[in-house]
Amino acid sequence: MRTNKIYIIRYTAFAFALGIMTLIFVMSAQDATRSSAASGGFIRSIAPLIKSNFHQLSSPEQEGFIESLQYIVRKAAHFNVYALLAVLVATGVFTFDRLKNVFGVVLSLFVCVLYSISDEIHQSFVPGRSCELRDVIIDTFGALLGCSIFWGISLLIKRKRACRN
Repeated sequence: MRTNKIYIIRYTAFAFALGIMTLIFVMSAQDATRSSAASGGFIRSIAPLIKSNFHQLSSPEQEGFIESLQYIVRKAAHFNVYALLAVLVATGVFTFDRLKNVFGVVLSLFVCVLYSISDEIHQSFVPGRSCELRDVIIDTFGALLGCSIFWGISLLIKRKRACRN
């Protein structure tokens, strides 16, 4: 029974990680115009929550407000997506007994950083997009946070199990 549960966790975690990687790839394949439109559309939908008088602004003022937030939103997306990816990869990796240690966390971080690098290289072939070291660094810090959260939770679980025994 326990083995089946481990396999379910392993394959589910890796499937969701692959899903996130696919989403990253698809978003990176968008040319600069489509990418800006996507992030701009997201900001437009949340703008009234950030700025209460957003709908009273003129069209150029609304566009200026949206533009001013695009950089922050895009970089926050990088950070958060890679944090989630790291948690999913680490969850899958930790289902292997030999990897339930710091090496498993480091391996998970390494996978995320390698994917980030490959994603930036991929973007360099997309019209209007570029390969940015800054994005790899942001992705790495996001993955580091995800791995840290995962490691912290795994230590708490381990400690709780030790207290029960």
